[in-house]
Amino acid sequence: MKHFASIGFWIAIGIIFIAASLEPDAENVLAGFHAIFPSAKSLAIIYSDTGSEAYVLKAETEAKKRNLAFKAVKIESFKDIPPSTRSLFGKIDTLWLVDDPMISQPDALNYLLLNSVQQQWKTIVLKDDWVRRGGLFHLTRGGEVVINKRILQFLKLTVPETKLKIRYYGEKEK
Repeated sequence: MKHFASIGFWIAIGIIFIAASLEPDAENVLAGFHAIFPSAKSLAIIYSDTGSEAYVLKAETEAKKRNLAFKAVKIESFKDIPPSTRSLFGKIDTLWLVDDPMISQPDALNYLLLNSVQQQWKTIVLKDDWVRRGGLFHLTRGGEVVINKRILQFLKLTVPETKLKIRYYGEKEK
């Protein structure tokens, strides 16, 4: 309700907001991800916001089209993040961090990215900055793929030939 009150205030002073997710369409994200990492077998999304549910359902549909096992884990508070993350240990190979107000908080994001590296999960993230912080894969709204070179090497993954435009974060300039 706090967010609605805030939006009401801004409308009252003459500024109108149009809310839009920063996340590219789930179909495009998974198509790009699966083209580059076809060995992925299982995928989970941890989310809190009821506004994320439609996106999570679309992600589940797209995952099933690609024969990826899918698990959605809804959390109610920050305290749910550690046990929810631990519940995925040994059960998935990919974690997708979606546009969610609780997940995108710095402490939550750091915890999830650290566990992703420790568990050797491929991680689909929302922003370039999240790639810099330890995520593996990001698809920009413009269709460019951003990959964290250090995480790619740590996970001992390779990128096949593809028509996708790829930018590597962490690659030393020559």
